[in-house]
Amino acid sequence: MALWFSYFSSVRYIDLSTFFSLKDNKLKPLNTFDSVVMKLGFFGSTKTAKVQLESSAIKLYVSCTEYIEYDLFRQRFGLPDTLVSWAHLLQLHMWMLMVRLSNHNSGLDKDVHFLITRTNFNMWLDIEKRIKKLATGSLGKKGMVTLGDQYTAAVIGYDEGYFTDDKVLAGAIWRCLLEKNQHVEPRHLVDLVDYVHKNLHHLLSITDNELLGGKISFISFDSDQPDPTKDRKIQQLVSAL
Repeated sequence: MALWFSYFSSVRYIDLSTFFSLKDNKLKPLNTFDSVVMKLGFFGSTKTAKVQLESSAIKLYVSCTEYIEYDLFRQRFGLPDTLVSWAHLLQLHMWMLMVRLSNHNSGLDKDVHFLITRTNFNMWLDIEKRIKKLATGSLGKKGMVTLGDQYTAAVIGYDEGYFTDDKVLAGAIWRCLLEKNQHVEPRHLVDLVDYVHKNLHHLLSITDNELLGGKISFISFDSDQPDPTKDRKIQQLVSAL
């Protein structure tokens, strides 16, 4: 498939404003009453206005994409320069975000469910946009289905590792991110497991209010703190939407 062998560089830069918008509400009202309720800032039974949650879901997704050190991962761990490699790396970071979202105050269940649903929705919007630049018709559809299946398998594998031990987590990373590369050095798996633990610890330190506002960050391999320049870039990207 073209998708599996196409250079990621050809779809690295996507104009987010072509499919994300914070100015136009993406939640489609079912009737006039819903439309009025939506304009007032409330919809359904979430504690936070869904208009705000929609904005936060976009910010959360953009943060996942911008904090990914794709070139570093590719060079350090021998990942091929393809859209699939980027998608697998994105899925790892999305999973870490989902772990944090799942560890929330019990009174925010519906708010968090909304954020999880919409953040994942935004991911597939983005991936679909990139795939369409590489493959059309049935090839593009097959690519989406395959990545969807891989995402499901990755979430199950990472969850199992998270709830059991580092050996299981390392195995999931080897299968889902490194694509069962037989030439991976053991120290690289150790580094990746440490990277996951470091970022999960960091994400769990983020407050629920920050999360509901769409504010998250990830820590680089070679640092103990998030890169402040990344946050500024994300703010610029989001403000343009």
